[in-house]
Amino acid sequence: MDLEELFKPILDELQAATPRTPQGAGSMESHTVKVQTFPLDEAASDLVLQGVAKSLQPGAWTEILVWSEVAFRKSFHGHWAFDDFRKPSERIVLVPSSEVPAEMWFIGDLHGDLLALEMAFQHIERNASAAIPPCIILLGDLVDDGPHGFEVFLRVLRELAERPCRLGILAGNHDEALTQRDGVFTSQVDPSDFAEWLNRHSGMPLVRRGGRLFAELFAQAPRAIFLDEGLFLSHGGVPHTDLHGTIHSRADLEQPECLQDFSWARASSRLPEKQPDRSSRGHQFGHQDFDAFCALAQELLQRPVKHLLRGHDHTEARFDLHAGFQANQLTTLNTMGHRLDREFGGPYSRTPCVAVKRREQPLEIHRLELEERFLASIYPEPNVPE
Repeated sequence: MDLEELFKPILDELQAATPRTPQGAGSMESHTVKVQTFPLDEAASDLVLQGVAKSLQPGAWTEILVWSEVAFRKSFHGHWAFDDFRKPSERIVLVPSSEVPAEMWFIGDLHGDLLALEMAFQHIERNASAAIPPCIILLGDLVDDGPHGFEVFLRVLRELAERPCRLGILAGNHDEALTQRDGVFTSQVDPSDFAEWLNRHSGMPLVRRGGRLFAELFAQAPRAIFLDEGLFLSHGGVPHTDLHGTIHSRADLEQPECLQDFSWARASSRLPEKQPDRSSRGHQFGHQDFDAFCALAQELLQRPVKHLLRGHDHTEARFDLHAGFQANQLTTLNTMGHRLDREFGGPYSRTPCVAVKRREQPLEIHRLELEERFLASIYPEPNVPE
């Protein structure tokens, strides 16, 4: 872990203490983003728990891994949403306006939270338009910081099997950091408990196969998706200002430093400009740096580029509208339903968030409220020593 990542939780706490527009409570509108709260009723709770129980059964692992290995035998490409608009070697996706679904749903960071993922899928199923099958994009970081990274991955694959070409993924920094060589899994990020779990259970052929599938899939997954109405997606951020002079075509967005920034760069709400720091993959960008990229990308791609939906930075409210980003919008989305071990302070129970974008409508954040006793049935709060 580099120093910037090490001290980021402390800086976030200081930033949270600074007076700013309230985020994450009740219903509100800001920046053309709507925020709504959805309680989890008893019927929905039962469906969620049934889904979690199914994913935890080893028999389900075998079934979905066999399907995946057959489906991906020739290529990972061609199965996911928007694969028609990139070559297998490309990591940047430009979706023509005419091909953008009329309704799109987004799931943020999960970090091994199987309960939150199942809540998200069930919420989307109940609230999506009946006219068309929903298209769902996961913004990355499926694993690490949580006990069910493997099950989260397999649950995503099961959803893909049921929703071919209507489910998409972006590579988060924790996802792309996993590699495998000679049967040993390693990760370039901290914490890396998913790699550690895979190695501890490497005697199980299903685990070895699943881990190898994960590493190979996310090595080839998109890093950014450009949609219509100015909306674009990445896990982390945008190419920093030191790269702008090197970007003259879409192909230039594929250079390694650009792809790294899409997955790793962090947003700074404190300063308008941040100096690029290539010694840290997680260096920060300010709103002026962001505006400069939006202007560059808009001219280069000949389409509006004005609103980034991303994950990566963790917030107590599980979303952030980044009030300091005015000329162009930045929205952060997390879907974890409890406090991670490396998050300092605040309640253990959190409110998972998903988002939806309907054509010619503002982006909506949906807060999925759950009772603490429901959370405790799957993820009880760890005992805190006195």
